[in-house]
Amino acid sequence: MVYPKMKRVKLRFVLFIALFLFLFPFSCSRLFWNLTKAMRKPGEKMLTLPDKVAQQYECSQRKLPFFMVEKNEVVPVELKPGDEFNHHFSYVMCPAIPSQTIKATLYRKIYYQGRIVFQDVTENFEIKPGRWAVDAFITIPTNAPPGIYSLETEIISSLIQYKAVRSFAVLKRRKK
Repeated sequence: MVYPKMKRVKLRFVLFIALFLFLFPFSCSRLFWNLTKAMRKPGEKMLTLPDKVAQQYECSQRKLPFFMVEKNEVVPVELKPGDEFNHHFSYVMCPAIPSQTIKATLYRKIYYQGRIVFQDVTENFEIKPGRWAVDAFITIPTNAPPGIYSLETEIISSLIQYKAVRSFAVLKRRKK
């Protein structure tokens, strides 16, 4: 049974949220994007030390080096020309030799209607042991046509290979 005082607290909370969303012209996705952007910075960030990752993934029982991308995302997925998005991925790596790193090439390609419209290549991308997050911020050109775009992420070395595609939409800019 919910006590009357609890009902009033819940009702006040719901009214506060409704008022907040009405007064501030942010959609939930825009609010999420602003929070995400504030928390992420371009570059690499260590999330977990190698020994914890080795324990979590039972790396002593695996063929080494072990590499896996845990997350690969584009935020936000709906954009307007001139907007910026975050390409975020996180990976884990268990080395064959303690503290070993792997040199790779990181490719980011954006496709529109089957053609590459943007490409970024990072030579000597260093894959480090443990869990790492990698963030890049990419701005959509102001003259970008509306439609569906795809971001292809590829990591290539002599020891590992990874390739994945994430889609996002560029919407028409509203006329003022």
